[in-house]
Amino acid sequence: MANLIRAIVAAHTHYTPGNHQQSPSCDPGPFWWLLFHFEMLILAPTAKDDRNGTSIANTITNRLLAFRQGNIRQLYQEAMQVSSWKDPSARPAGSHTNRAIQESADVDEYGRAAKHAINTLSNAAINSSNQPTVDALFGLPVPDRGYDNINNYTPSQVHNLPGDICKSIMRSSRKTGTGANTDSIDAFMELVSLNISEVNQDIRTIFNLIYTGQLPPEIQTYLTDGYLF
Repeated sequence: MANLIRAIVAAHTHYTPGNHQQSPSCDPGPFWWLLFHFEMLILAPTAKDDRNGTSIANTITNRLLAFRQGNIRQLYQEAMQVSSWKDPSARPAGSHTNRAIQESADVDEYGRAAKHAINTLSNAAINSSNQPTVDALFGLPVPDRGYDNINNYTPSQVHNLPGDICKSIMRSSRKTGTGANTDSIDAFMELVSLNISEVNQDIRTIFNLIYTGQLPPEIQTYLTDGYLF
């Protein structure tokens, strides 16, 4: 996971949107996608019969090996087959709502959750009645915090992420996420607890990229619902 985050930062550093002559390896989009789906690809639940007697530990080991070998399509197709629903009447209504997505993910119905999550959701209208509430969400601008100089996408807001996201991560609670993608904070807590300065700086950088709106357009849809991250 630390290598994925490093790849995201490196790709953003060298990538210019719209330049089709550059190497595809400079495109940060695929690396973002892998980060958001990493837990789902590796930890998707399986029934004992489906594993042909293979232990859960060995199943995870084999998935990690497949991930490192680039067999992402195979892992994704396996995850999309996960389903814990037996009674169709128990499924959430077919509306593209946060609740329907979360309920689908909570019972390991990854295919349905993913289908809902990538649909465009309507945005709340901002007008004079709720503008003060919106303004109150933003703190005072903070000075430059020494993040990597990345400015790939426009428009973006110019203020950096306040505080230290690594300290915030360590204050979070474990085992709180049950969504379809990487919404569990545990993996980030493990990385930060290693206290590797390069890794922590990369984590600060990717969260600052999110905060400043420096995400590939095809990745922004995965952040339209708070539970996904």
